[in-house]
Amino acid sequence: MSRARLETLTGYRGVAALAIVVFHAAIAFAPGSNLVHLTRTFPAAVSFFFVLSGFVLTWSWTGSSLSRFWRDRSARILPVYVLAWVLAVAGLAWLRWTPSQTEMLTSLLLLQAWVPGDHFAVAVNVPAWSLSCELAFYAALPFVAPRLLAAPERQLRRAGVATGGWTVVAALLVLWLPLLWWPPVRAPEFLAGVLLAVWMRRGWRPGPRTRMIGVVATMVFVALTVSPLGVAQAVLPPLAVPACLWLIATTAQRDLARAPADRSKLTSVLRPLGQWSYPLYLTHWVVVVLISRFLLGPWWIPLAVLASVAVAAAVHLMVEAPAQVAWRSPRIARDVDLPTPLPSVEASGP
Repeated sequence: MSRARLETLTGYRGVAALAIVVFHAAIAFAPGSNLVHLTRTFPAAVSFFFVLSGFVLTWSWTGSSLSRFWRDRSARILPVYVLAWVLAVAGLAWLRWTPSQTEMLTSLLLLQAWVPGDHFAVAVNVPAWSLSCELAFYAALPFVAPRLLAAPERQLRRAGVATGGWTVVAALLVLWLPLLWWPPVRAPEFLAGVLLAVWMRRGWRPGPRTRMIGVVATMVFVALTVSPLGVAQAVLPPLAVPACLWLIATTAQRDLARAPADRSKLTSVLRPLGQWSYPLYLTHWVVVVLISRFLLGPWWIPLAVLASVAVAAAVHLMVEAPAQVAWRSPRIARDVDLPTPLPSVEASGP
């Protein structure tokens, strides 16, 4: 089956990254305000990015060797990650807020999410915890994706049920233990995207019933979020998984049915933002925190968002894009942009 470019999903990455920036800006510029409460759903973008990552990497899977896969992934994440780490350390030092050497080392080595609790996960560059999870997922994908792509339908259904159960257990676990950033807790979100891609590569497409389930799941998620019962924010990301699957599946279906020349105006507008989404995610925290040290109040949030986007565009043009050309193997999947998830963070972290 031809795997066409899923360009709309690239644009959605940019929208989700902006949501994360706005959430963090609300915390930095208007702490304790209603704005923070109004944006409390935005951290659920973490689920969207994990699911999207599993989906796109499996959708574009070509059976590459481990060395090629890791070279391409390293080119995608490491240059911007290291730059963002340096900027975060420098910014914290300027603010006289210096992490310990252990915290800096675990963050640099992408191990921070493996330490229980949130202290190490958010010690240096707050959003960077998610890349620690991604590293674990990348390590597993070359062994998981080929087996699922070749698995009979019955095994795929069992894997889906197991993933759903895993998601529920993970959601309950974070209510009792500080494991929200722990890779095994976030793994079912990535695996859900992998399974969706396997089904769609086999020709499955969302029908009216699936779309109805997706709409209902989204409404339930929103209802629980705004409910006066006060659903714990820690369990919102897993609750968002069904809605994320529905959004990705229906969007991919539209892209597959659309000719390349029929790209919508909205997709054309959002595509650059999607291309900048990874540096936007990793560098925005430093930009937001530094600006908030001089300007305070919700009216400065648009300035912080625009500054974050400008920095991200510059990093993409001067670091991310050249590094991918220099590092990545000559034969890469050209049919889909390979996004690195930009997981969001809760108010107390990541």
